[in-house]
Amino acid sequence: MILAASTQRTIGWVLAVVVIVGFLVYLLFSFRIGKRELGSEVELAANRKPYFDDDELETFRLDRALVWSLVTLTAVSMILPVYWLMEPTRQENAIVDWVQRFEKRGARNFEDACSSCHGPAGVGGVAAFTLVDTEGAFVAQVEWKAPALTTVLSRFDEAEVQHVLDYGRPGTPMPAWGLPGGGPMTSQQVEQLIVYLRSIQLDQETATAQIKSGIAAGARTIVTAADAELTDATDIEAAAEAWLAQASDPTSDDYLRYGELIFNNPAAQGANSCARCHTPG
Repeated sequence: MILAASTQRTIGWVLAVVVIVGFLVYLLFSFRIGKRELGSEVELAANRKPYFDDDELETFRLDRALVWSLVTLTAVSMILPVYWLMEPTRQENAIVDWVQRFEKRGARNFEDACSSCHGPAGVGGVAAFTLVDTEGAFVAQVEWKAPALTTVLSRFDEAEVQHVLDYGRPGTPMPAWGLPGGGPMTSQQVEQLIVYLRSIQLDQETATAQIKSGIAAGARTIVTAADAELTDATDIEAAAEAWLAQASDPTSDDYLRYGELIFNNPAAQGANSCARCHTPG
């Protein structure tokens, strides 16, 4: 598609150059002929100049005009079908081009506004936040886990993400960024930000692997807390796998603990856990 667009653009530039050069040549000859001094006013008067006779007009002159008309008509008849055939590709390439522009602009917006909390490329981070009570009094200073945004469109549709960007999340470090919520970003900047977020989303396989890695990390914490003698990484990994195998059985005594582990999944700064919204515990 990109190659077709480049070819079409090249043809357009060539045609434009030919037209412009031809027009400049025409102007040059027109000015030179217009400045030529032929004699008295009678000699210069156009209506006093004898024109070609019928024999010449009806033969050579007419043939030449018809030939150039045929050439022009042939060119137009060839160019229009080519334009028609390439128009769908041009439109598709225009969409791709605008999406790429929005991704680049959205990346700049993300770097300026979001990366300090959500980390570079939206992998998650930490934001300093002050907790206050309903009266606005100080409660605590905390390090808030800002979730990864690489799976945000798997959990919310774009309209919901836009609403969060516009109005923020009260009670969290997430401020309002859009104009409707009093933020500094225009609606187009918010749209560019969403297009960028769309470009960094993980595929289903990678997202699933990320969720499983969080569960595995929680299992390793559980087995090392239960057995202080587990220090070797291979032994810890084997013990964690064994614990997950038996804990995932509904009849297991650790099944409730297993559900808690899923609820509080720490992967991607808790982005895929239930506790992200419903709080731990």
